[in-house]
Amino acid sequence: MGFNESNLVTIIVAIISCITSVLISKNNIKKEIENFKAQETYKIKLEAIFETLQFLDDYISWLTVDGRCAVHKNITKTDLTIIGRECYNKLCTTCDNANLIELFNTIVFHGKERNIFECYNQFRLEARKELGLKEIIFSEQDVFIACVSTENLDKKSMKV
Repeated sequence: MGFNESNLVTIIVAIISCITSVLISKNNIKKEIENFKAQETYKIKLEAIFETLQFLDDYISWLTVDGRCAVHKNITKTDLTIIGRECYNKLCTTCDNANLIELFNTIVFHGKERNIFECYNQFRLEARKELGLKEIIFSEQDVFIACVSTENLDKKSMKV
């Protein structure tokens, strides 16, 4: 059985087809890896932002609540500092939005010099941007829940 021009063309087409298939598979694997990496990075970023929001809630409570409401977990200054460092490091290593990191520093280091609630409101807006969410304008009067109490609820109007 000899090789003729037709057999040679068939072999070349088969080789090119195999090479193309391998290259497409390699490209698809690369895209899948990049997609997986982006999803995992987003999860880490989301966790970092949620943890930072919780830290800022605790920190602002520490600074502003007048003693009628407990600070979350009765956190100490040392604990607050350690958690603050962890949050700062996570923000610095996962977030691309420099405004988010600058606002964190403004709240922690200059919260008494500026309106801390305005900064906190802006931090939330920047966090939403970082996560690719639509902008929502939060009321400046309702940016921070200092205390939730049931003492002023009208017991007669409540159905038990």
